[in-house]
Amino acid sequence: QVQSRAHGPINQKLIDADIQKIKDLYRRAGHGLSSVSARIAPLPNGKQDLVFTINEGGKTGIQEINFHGNRVYGNYRLKTVMTSTEYNWLSWLKTTDVYDPDRIASDIELVRRFYLKNGYADFRVVSQEARFDAAKGGWVIDISVDEGERYTVSDVRVESHLRGVESDALQRVVTTSAGSTYNAEAVERSLQNITTEVMRRGHAFAQVRPRGERDASGRTVRV
Repeated sequence: QVQSRAHGPINQKLIDADIQKIKDLYRRAGHGLSSVSARIAPLPNGKQDLVFTINEGGKTGIQEINFHGNRVYGNYRLKTVMTSTEYNWLSWLKTTDVYDPDRIASDIELVRRFYLKNGYADFRVVSQEARFDAAKGGWVIDISVDEGERYTVSDVRVESHLRGVESDALQRVVTTSAGSTYNAEAVERSLQNITTEVMRRGHAFAQVRPRGERDASGRTVRV
């Protein structure tokens, strides 16, 4: 992971960057209290060794995951959607409580898809923050959301601009239906089904695009 190399020049800026890289690796592995230092050790032949000293420290997991701004779904329900978990007495058996910014980003996408699947077409994540709390001995994750309103599907229609492919034939493979709760995953399945159908009919390079028309006052979406 480090950029410093044997037989290469001594470069303090590179060494500092290597120290930070090692720290980041340990933080990702759940060792938020680890420390890293570097020293130059002179050798008898006039050359120098670069020595990194690492104090790994104990495991520092995720102590808290907090959601703010959620009204419809409670913190516990939203945390069950995520793959990251909070530190508890079972932590010695698992690694999901280790703070990983990439996994947190993936978890936030899972939360977003959860809301879109359940009708909240305007859902958005307002902010997210991960901070290491030395007093608590671990990471605290704060996620602020704006749920928006729940939408239902008012109408579903397929418009075909392909010669020889009627709209009614494509309508039959649509899984989204009027009167149902808006579900982004159902729209994606419909998109895939239509794409497969037009390819089966000889249009390998046809493009299928969904378009949603929101009625904010009526809380409906026309697809």
